[in-house]
Amino acid sequence: MEDILKGTFEINMDTGETKYFLTSTQTVKEKYTKKLEEFIENTIATVIVDKRLTTEQRKKIWCILDDFAYCNGGDKEQWREQLQTEFCRLHDLEYFSISETKRDGASKDVAREFIQWLCELAVKENVGFREETGNPATWVPEIGRFVIACLRARRCAVCGKVHDFHNGDIVDLEHWNTISSSAGNYENDDGLKNPFITLCREHHMIKHAIGKEKFQEKYIVGGVWLNPQLVYELLDIYPNHFALFRKKLKNGEYDDVIVKEKNRNMKKYF
Repeated sequence: MEDILKGTFEINMDTGETKYFLTSTQTVKEKYTKKLEEFIENTIATVIVDKRLTTEQRKKIWCILDDFAYCNGGDKEQWREQLQTEFCRLHDLEYFSISETKRDGASKDVAREFIQWLCELAVKENVGFREETGNPATWVPEIGRFVIACLRARRCAVCGKVHDFHNGDIVDLEHWNTISSSAGNYENDDGLKNPFITLCREHHMIKHAIGKEKFQEKYIVGGVWLNPQLVYELLDIYPNHFALFRKKLKNGEYDDVIVKEKNRNMKKYF
């Protein structure tokens, strides 16, 4: 019983009201359910099941912060303060603790988005993932968003390798399905008929060797579908792809996409 009743008391000195915050990060096993109900019924305090982040979420956050510190210098606490402040600013949130035992601890939902944001930012800023971290795609909340971040940064969605042609590190834009089964050929490829993923040459070859189903089962990641806005963003990054989209763009078919992109870029400065 003692394992599931860890929490904190909060007493209002003006009203005398007592609240007991039962940490929801602890799993209430079936055999403890009746005892828990008896505790809630018999205690003089108001029992509130908390929705703070889990221990596992906390560990993931610190793991990514360690990656930032290892790659860029400084210590992880400095990076926590800097990145958490920026995250709160972007998401219009008040400061939160990343400790599951503190009253101002982040909710599970906030922690979930913070983990996702940190992983995507690490990809964007070319932060290397240590062996301890492994491939974040195996534990980010939304794998599709992570793959899109890799597409934008031209990094392998499996190992995180960054495209560097001059040093021989090639990261390819890979059609998840064969080009012949979707667009027919590269001239008819507008980027909208096939899911995509970015892979280094090693993992590119592995995908072709074992097939996409076994590849996704082994590495978790898979191709993601693009929309016209995203294809437009990727044109300069992958100059040899999306031939049909470029042709249609030249003919004025995606003028609305260009306008949206200009407006999006303008917002970055205000």
